Order: sequence, then structure tokens, then C-alpha cells
Amino acid sequence: MNTRAQTMTMGTKGILTLGMALALVAAFGLTSEARAEGFIAIGGGTCGPRGGGYLTPGHYETRYQTVLVAPARMERQWVPPQYQTVYDRFGRPTTILVRAGYWTEVYVPAQYATQAVQVWVPGYYVPAPRCGPDFALRVGFRF
Repeated sequence: MNTRAQTMTMGTKGILTLGMALALVAAFGLTSEARAEGFIAIGGGTCGPRGGGYLTPGHYETRYQTVLVAPARMERQWVPPQYQTVYDRFGRPTTILVRAGYWTEVYVPAQYATQAVQVWVPGYYVPAPRCGPDFALRVGFRF
């Protein structure tokens, strides 16, 4: 006889039992002198002594940068005429103009180059960490 109604009743009984237990703890825990406490704590790291940092000296670094060599532009170009050789009915060659020459505008894209540059990076002081990471977890109970 494992029906849905029985399952719901067991769930309701469990909730009622838990509620009564919490009510008893609240009622007797506030008036009783005997208390039980327990905590689990995971703290936020250890704090070390001051000082202990280090100095990073200045140095040169090679950095790469893209440099514009030539900007984009429109260029005027001559397209030569096209000729074709044809033969008449007696087999004699004749050259004829198929297309006349003309000027046209052609787009020339920008040209870039990668350049290596030496850059001075100044030194700096790196202090030692004084405390660990800020992380804490605390779980507790009281009766």
C-alpha cells in the first residue's frame, strides 16, 4: 500500500516532527543553563611579518607594433588595347583592334609592417603579502 497519499502523509509527519523538535529546542534552550555549542570555522589565511618584499630592477623589453608603411589609395593604371589576328578567305593574316586601351582607377590597400621596438620598463617594488586571502566559512549550532 505505497500510494501517493501515504507518501504525502509521511512527508507531512516529518515536517511536523521537525517543527516540534525546533520548538522544544527554542523553548528549553532559552530557559536552560546547560548549552551545547559547536562551530566549524575555516579562517582567512595567516598574516605574516611586515617587510620581505623585493625590488624588480628596470629592464628593456622588446615590443612589437604595427606601423603604416603606405596608406590606402586609388591609383590610375593604363589598360593596353587588345588586338587579334584573323585570316581572310585567302589565308592572309590581318590584325584587328578588339578593344581600345583605356585608363582605370585601381584601389591599392594600405600596407603595414611589424616593427620591433626596445622600450625601457622602470623598476618597481613588490611588497610581500601581509595577509592571506579573505575567505571564511563559519557553521554553528546552539542548544
